[in-house]
Amino acid sequence: MRCSVLLVLAACAGPPPEAPAELGQLGLFLFQHFEDDDTAELEAGFRNLAGFLRGEDYSLDPRDRDVSMPDLDGLALGELRIPEGADAAEQVSVAISARSEHALDAQVALMTDPVQTCIESSATTWAGRDFQSDVACFESGDCDRLDTLTEVRRDQLFVKFWYDQFKAYRSFEVEEEGGEVFRVIAGRAHNDRLFVGDNGTNELEQLFHLDVYLEDGARTLRWFSMWSSISVVGVSDGIYRTAVVNGLEEAMEYGEEYLSGVQESCPHDRDAPRPERET
Repeated sequence: MRCSVLLVLAACAGPPPEAPAELGQLGLFLFQHFEDDDTAELEAGFRNLAGFLRGEDYSLDPRDRDVSMPDLDGLALGELRIPEGADAAEQVSVAISARSEHALDAQVALMTDPVQTCIESSATTWAGRDFQSDVACFESGDCDRLDTLTEVRRDQLFVKFWYDQFKAYRSFEVEEEGGEVFRVIAGRAHNDRLFVGDNGTNELEQLFHLDVYLEDGARTLRWFSMWSSISVVGVSDGIYRTAVVNGLEEAMEYGEEYLSGVQESCPHDRDAPRPERET
């Protein structure tokens, strides 16, 4: 009788979930399923992403490793929406990979520091993070989720503006086919409205991030994808894309320096007071 019950359960279980093999579609898949209670799809996606990241040639210049992503829209947004007044078709969408010499547990400090200046790129001149869930619980590993809200002052392409960004982090344990387990922390960010620049005309229309930190022994493999658009007279998509790629590379570099305890590349003062905000 026990064997019969097991056979019935196995028959009802169905095949394991599959995730896209192509990197662009895989990024959309991971973004869409980020909030799933059942993490089977996410784990399948992380297994595929792990294969890609482990096969990357990290001796190449990061600009030779950036990948254009498909637009983030429709079902791929999950429960999120494109901000009113923005258009997914206007997104500049790019992803970049990197290898950190610091272990996954050390990477948590990048997420839990309330001062995000010099953790983000040089275009972020000031950034302060508030926490909407228990930081200590996440740092200890007793909680698998951290919710944050970051206030950002940005100066990019001759445009200055403020914006607020929601970002959630989740941690996972992923079992591979051979039974080995690796850990992943993923972060997903969004803005819920347009933000107008200091001059009253330029706009940050949309900004979505998906960050993945994947355990690789004593090191960490990182994958950072971004879908965004700005409205700035005279700035083409090509110019903006170059700025985005440079910013992603800087964020990776600043993160490494931060974890090493010696920050030399960032031009900003992490101890600077919050600037006055008018918008």
